Amino acid sequence: PLIKSGGYNSYSNGNCRITASAGGWGSPLNLAANTGKWYVEINFVVSDTNGGRIMVLPTNSLKYNDGDDSAGTTGDYVIEWKYDGDSNYIENNNSITQNSVGGWSQGDVAAVAFDLDASPKTVQFYKNNSTIGSAENINTSAEGPFTVMITAHNAGTWHINAGQDSTFGGNETAGGNADGNGFGDFYYSPPSGFLALSSANLPVSDDIDPAQTDDDFPQK
Repeated sequence: PLIKSGGYNSYSNGNCRITASAGGWGSPLNLAANTGKWYVEINFVVSDTNGGRIMVLPTNSLKYNDGDDSAGTTGDYVIEWKYDGDSNYIENNNSITQNSVGGWSQGDVAAVAFDLDASPKTVQFYKNNSTIGSAENINTSAEGPFTVMITAHNAGTWHINAGQDSTFGGNETAGGNADGNGFGDFYYSPPSGFLALSSANLPVSDDIDPAQTDDDFPQK
């Protein structure tokens, strides 16, 4: 891992599955974006009652580089859904904005859709294809790029799917849902217009795009 993670977790399934034995840990995705609409799923293969946090945050924040299970501080501009067994809420830039939104348990599929083209930019959480609370606005002072990070406390196994595998490493029945560009393999259908946070969805210049013909771009 390129980000320190507390030393308690190990990675498998192409680094999409995080297994923790104890303590607090955190792990971000390794792709981020300044623009676009993006969708990511998380399957709780094993989840203990201490729960954790699902976050959208800028990569220049201190929290992005802090691999424990703590909340982002004011000025990190983190939007997070937190569950720890006896409390559950959504927090925006270190302030609780939505209380009693619900938690998760083993076998649930959580998701987050973040819209970086909206003004202001928004974040919406899901559990088992139902919205959790209402969409939160990313602070206008936050500077991207933005990505997803998960953190948790004590033993557990979480599996992230940014479009790689809707079975979450064989833990669930395949969903087989692609994004609007035909990329990715998700358990649930991404919300309309939201895409896999994948290199397949990076913009390609016309002069090197295989979809363009040599007649239009002879320099290829």
